Amino acid sequence: MDIILERLADYQEASESLRREIKSAMTYPVISMVLVLGITAFLMLGVVPGFRQVFDSLDSELPAITKFVLETAEWMKANVITWVLGGAALVVGFVMGKRTEKGQILWDRFLLRAPVFGPLTRKIALARFSRTFATLIRSGVPIMGTLDIVAATSGNKIISQVVLDSRDSVRAGNLLSEPLAKSPVFPPMVTRMIAIG
Repeated sequence: MDIILERLADYQEASESLRREIKSAMTYPVISMVLVLGITAFLMLGVVPGFRQVFDSLDSELPAITKFVLETAEWMKANVITWVLGGAALVVGFVMGKRTEKGQILWDRFLLRAPVFGPLTRKIALARFSRTFATLIRSGVPIMGTLDIVAATSGNKIISQVVLDSRDSVRAGNLLSEPLAKSPVFPPMVTRMIAIG
């Protein structure tokens, strides 16, 4: 019992350390995105509309991109309530859609493929999978029960489904690594290491 509790404590400490690292890694991109959106909104609502009079006084044909930016800024200024309410409706719709099974699957798939956050999300999910799997196996939990627990605690529906497929493969007498190798989520090095283990 004492060994199991020590392993559990190590697992919890490692999970907390990973959580802190995730927060610190995500802070800079999130702050940058908020600043970019805030500055863009300030320019479009406060600065760009003021250039209309300057351009009108020049009495010359403006490039298409300049016209587009000016018209967009004027529309945004005239319809502030519309696009704020539209943005709020999008957020509410996103939150409600994410609570459904299909919405959660689509969101998890997007997170794994996202340009900036995708690789980080995948590494986090794989680290959680590996740590949980190792702790349970080391503690003597049977492999079928281990796969059930790992699938439930992966935090990503796509990875959960891959783990459940691998459980069915093991139940049928096949290798654990085969379904994992077929999934694009698990890199070849991970599946090879699992096959060796």
